[in-house]
Amino acid sequence: MHRRRGNQVVEAGIGIQELPTRRRQHPHVNGAKQQTEVSRVGLAFLLFLLLSSLITVEFLAYRMIGVSTDSDSTTSAANDGVNNNNLSTSKQNAQNAPTTTQPNVTNICTPLMSKQQCWRLKSARRESIEGLDYWKTHAQDPVPELPPDKDPETGEKLPPVIAYVTTLTRCAPNKRGGLDGAAVLLHSIRRNSYGWVPIQQQMNEEGENAKGDNMQPKYGGKGGRYRYRAYVIVDPAASPDNKWKRGECARYLQKLGYSVLHRPPLVPLFEAPIINGVNGTYTELINRGYVGVQRPKSGPTALKPGKSPDSLRQLMFNDGCCGYTELLKLHVYGMVEHELAVHLDFDSLLLRPMDDLFDAMLGKGDEATRSKLPLAKLPRSKEVDLTRPIDAVFTRDYNQVNHPNPSAPVGYQGGFLVVRPSLEVLERYRTILQRGEFLLGSRPHGWGGEIGGFYGDVTFQGILPYYYEYVAPEGVHNEAELVSSYLFCSGFVMV
Repeated sequence: MHRRRGNQVVEAGIGIQELPTRRRQHPHVNGAKQQTEVSRVGLAFLLFLLLSSLITVEFLAYRMIGVSTDSDSTTSAANDGVNNNNLSTSKQNAQNAPTTTQPNVTNICTPLMSKQQCWRLKSARRESIEGLDYWKTHAQDPVPELPPDKDPETGEKLPPVIAYVTTLTRCAPNKRGGLDGAAVLLHSIRRNSYGWVPIQQQMNEEGENAKGDNMQPKYGGKGGRYRYRAYVIVDPAASPDNKWKRGECARYLQKLGYSVLHRPPLVPLFEAPIINGVNGTYTELINRGYVGVQRPKSGPTALKPGKSPDSLRQLMFNDGCCGYTELLKLHVYGMVEHELAVHLDFDSLLLRPMDDLFDAMLGKGDEATRSKLPLAKLPRSKEVDLTRPIDAVFTRDYNQVNHPNPSAPVGYQGGFLVVRPSLEVLERYRTILQRGEFLLGSRPHGWGGEIGGFYGDVTFQGILPYYYEYVAPEGVHNEAELVSSYLFCSGFVMV
């Protein structure tokens, strides 16, 4: 029960509470509110000016990026004392190629492009050039010295060390799938390589808790006849030298046991400016040109009239899972310190040793043993000469073809490749990128107008079959296609 008494309310058993009363506001209070509203408008106007200034600065930056140096800039850099000994072959090819073209990129946007397309192209070019900044002050990491070929205690000759290579182009630590996959992959490599001791054998040697065959690892893990070393090739955007989360992934892989190798692109995607006083790897990259710098001016692979020379570069920038940086996988050919190199994605898993494959590639064993390899027998599969070593082994990604038919080109699986490393082959891939002979359109389409029409055709999964089927000299390589079940892939979980 409540009883009102003036401005008070009396509640039985509880007490007295004061009710708020409405007061008449003083005129100065209204004036203060008006001043507050004016200050808010002024603050919003200042924020608008600041935002406009930032947009203007960014626009001017894009315009400056679009301005390129003239064709004599390479000669100027050479006169400044740049050491180009390692690039003599590439430069000589570029100078002797009569079809070399230097596109005018003063304004990289064509009249047929929309504003959004123009912005995307400039953004791709800006990010590509910024990605080269790392190489102004850094060089490629050398491959760490391999362990001795003989056992230091017994003098017994040890088996070759196989290079297992993965790539890391970006770091997204909030997505743990790729990092967990890398840990599982490395453990599966250990369990299927020389030196792995099964649980049962280890426990018997220790003489503790030996419980018989039930202690044997259930799935694989019985060891192999070849040693291993695990590498991760990183783009500077994912370097362990980066602070905070950008370098967290590579640092995690180092803790797992991967050796980190920084590698530049074989050829810059876009033409980048030459900076006087900057030597080393950056200058080497600039002197190599860029994608399409040697594209023929005439012929079936020449750029079609009205087409922008940057259309292919923008397509490469956004292609597949990782864009142009996926071509860092080609550096697996540069692992010449090893007799064999295997490239695997983080979502791969070894279920058994690949000793039979390694034997065949190194020319070991007899022909009858090599004939047991699970070679593919499909329309585009080549005959393999089992009497000589095998240079490359791959599987094809048949489920990624846009219009399946027996004669359709099929890309190579981007997550599995085994090669005998060769710097000569690596240089041929560099030349392919410098020529940039990828035809855009309906028909013909793809690399050389022959290889295209599937996922990742512009980058890694397309450039591999283009090289082995159309570019490599006749009879030089002995490549083999395996059935896809040879390697178990758990799905695409990219970092």
